[in-house]
Amino acid sequence: MTPQRISFMAAIVAVAACFVDAGSSGSGPTSASGETGTSGASTGADATTGTSTGEAPTTGGAGTSSTGGPATTGSVDPTTGVAGCMDDGGCGDAESCVMGSCVPLPTSCKQIHAQEPEAKSGGYKVDLDGPGGLAPVKAFCDMLADGGGWTIFYAATGGDGEEPMVSDIAVAGDPLVFAAYNLDRASKVALAAAASETLFVRTGGIWLKADAPAFDATLTAPASFAKVAVQLTSSDGETTPAFLGWANYNHSQGGDFGLSGAPDGPSCDSSVIDMGFSMIKSDYWMLNCDCYWQYLYSYSSNAADGDAGYDVNHALGAWSQTQLCDKAEGGKLVFYAAMR
Repeated sequence: MTPQRISFMAAIVAVAACFVDAGSSGSGPTSASGETGTSGASTGADATTGTSTGEAPTTGGAGTSSTGGPATTGSVDPTTGVAGCMDDGGCGDAESCVMGSCVPLPTSCKQIHAQEPEAKSGGYKVDLDGPGGLAPVKAFCDMLADGGGWTIFYAATGGDGEEPMVSDIAVAGDPLVFAAYNLDRASKVALAAAASETLFVRTGGIWLKADAPAFDATLTAPASFAKVAVQLTSSDGETTPAFLGWANYNHSQGGDFGLSGAPDGPSCDSSVIDMGFSMIKSDYWMLNCDCYWQYLYSYSSNAADGDAGYDVNHALGAWSQTQLCDKAEGGKLVFYAAMR
C-alpha cells in the first residue's frame, strides 16, 4: 500500500496508537437479574439463584467516517479558529482528528482489528460504549491470539493482595507483559455487551477460550451472580462443554470467578453441583469442594481479605494444571483475560 492510498481506518488506528505506548504481544447467559437468557443459566431473586436485593464532511454537511459512525461536521479548531481540526485537541473527548475531520473513536480492539488487520498488539484509546456515557479509556489489545481483536479487561501476576476479576477498582499496568491490570465494572459491562467470547491467556502463548462474554449487565448490581453453559477450547484444539460462573459478593476467600466442567450431582462436601458450581460456601461462591473439575478457580483463604489467587485444577489440552486445590494467598496462574 502506497502512502497516498493508506486507508482511512489505518489512519484512525495510527492516531489511536499515538495515545499510548505499544505493549509487547501476548501470544445468552442468564444473569442474576431474573431475566431468562440462553444456554440455561440460572436466575432468580434470592441468595441461591440471583440478585439479593466515508467521505470527509464539509462544514455544515453530513459525512460518515470509516468507523461506521457520523463524522463531526462544522467543527472549529479552538487553537486556529479554522473549520475542521488540526489535531485531537480540536475534537471531542470521544473523537480523533483524522485527515482534518473528527471521527468517533473505535469501541473495541475487535473493531480496530476488523478495519486494520495488521494493527499490532498494544495500547489504544477506545470508547467502549460509543459516544456519550463512559469516558474513553486506554485499552490493551491482543492482536495475535486466536486471530486477534481481543480487548483485555484483567490480568493477574499471582501475587498476594491483587484485585479479583469482578472488582470495580481499576488497576493500571501493562497486561501484555502480565502486569496486574483491571478495568472497572462499568467498563467490563460495556465491553461484554458487544462481545461473544472470553479468552484467558497465560505465559508461553497458551490460552483457553469460552464462547460467551465473561459478564453481563448485572455485574454492576449489588449482590449478583451468574452461571452460564459454555464450550471451552484450548489453544491446541481440545474442546469440552463446561460452565462459566461469577459472583460479585461472597468471595472474601476466593471464588469470584470460575470455569467448571463438574457434572450435576453430589459433591465431596455433601453439597450438590448445579450448572458447574455448588455455591455452598459464602466465603468463596464459585469454588467447588476440592476445586472439583475446575479449569479456572480462585482460592485465597489464609486471610479473608477479598483478594484473588487463580489456578488451574483440571487440565484441558495445553491448558495444564498449575496446582491442586490450594488455599494459600495468591496463585500460581499468571494470565490475562480478554473479550471479543
